[in-house]
Amino acid sequence: MPIPDHKDGLSGSFDRVADDVPQILWSVDSDGRHDYVNRKLREFVGERIDAVDAETWTSLVHPDDRERVEQKRRELPAAKEPYEIEYRLWHNSGEYRWLRLTATPKLDENGRVLRWYGTSTDIHLEKTVSLERELVAHELDHRIKNIFTLVNGLVGLSARESPELLPVLNILRKRLEALHNAHQYLRISGTEPSSAASGGLKGLIEAILRPYCGDDGALAARFNGDDVSIDTGEVTSFALLIHELATNSLKYGALAANDGRLSIHISNRGQVLRLRWAETAGSIPAHRPSHSGYGSTLLKLTVEKQLSGQISRRQGRGYLCYVLTLPRLRA
Repeated sequence: MPIPDHKDGLSGSFDRVADDVPQILWSVDSDGRHDYVNRKLREFVGERIDAVDAETWTSLVHPDDRERVEQKRRELPAAKEPYEIEYRLWHNSGEYRWLRLTATPKLDENGRVLRWYGTSTDIHLEKTVSLERELVAHELDHRIKNIFTLVNGLVGLSARESPELLPVLNILRKRLEALHNAHQYLRISGTEPSSAASGGLKGLIEAILRPYCGDDGALAARFNGDDVSIDTGEVTSFALLIHELATNSLKYGALAANDGRLSIHISNRGQVLRLRWAETAGSIPAHRPSHSGYGSTLLKLTVEKQLSGQISRRQGRGYLCYVLTLPRLRA
């Protein structure tokens, strides 16, 4: 199909609007054949294109992306849902540029596709920055894993040279393991500090508690309530917090007792997130120790200083409960 100066049957005012929008506008018929594009396509690819047909379009797509694009085009006659795809198209500058194609079908009264309308938006800068960030993130990930390996090796060496320090070094090793798990979670979730970590708070807690699973692989805690998205920048704080609670439980609470039960309730209502960590076990004393150790200080600092929240504790014979109240996070 030749690129028209004006689309037959459409007013000149529409053509002027369509040619001035920053996106490539197009439509295809029910068989997937192009029957309209605005002038932005010619401006994008230059004089290499005088007509729009399947062969010409395919020749402009980056060789590494052609199969994906062609597969989507072949699916059009049977598809009935909007779709989106990102691919590279030849640009008049002599390079391939990334486009985001978004398409919506027009259906008749029987649900059959009459045609497709779509836009193709230049996202080259956004995509290039994202790919570069991903490359840097992979390199940082590799280096950070090497650092964890080195530090754990040094801890092990110190334990062999000074056996009297073994209890302290074991605590340090556990905390390093929690940080490593948090890093793994962050790496899987993404690297942008303001983005939401996939899996949410529940996913992070499960990752940190995984070393405490029973012989049957069952998770050490029972969850209920909401799941909540957390920023990747908060992952480490939450990881240290959950690890400290789990460590205390393994020493004195539910995770240390055959009759122990740990339940975690998460709610996100109004302006606050509440996390309730409740333990029951016959070995839990009626009163907390008179002195406050480093773990309690770490909990308080993490919640109040890093997460801008509050933490409270209630304890009775066979019962211990922490309640964390934090500013509302993403639902």
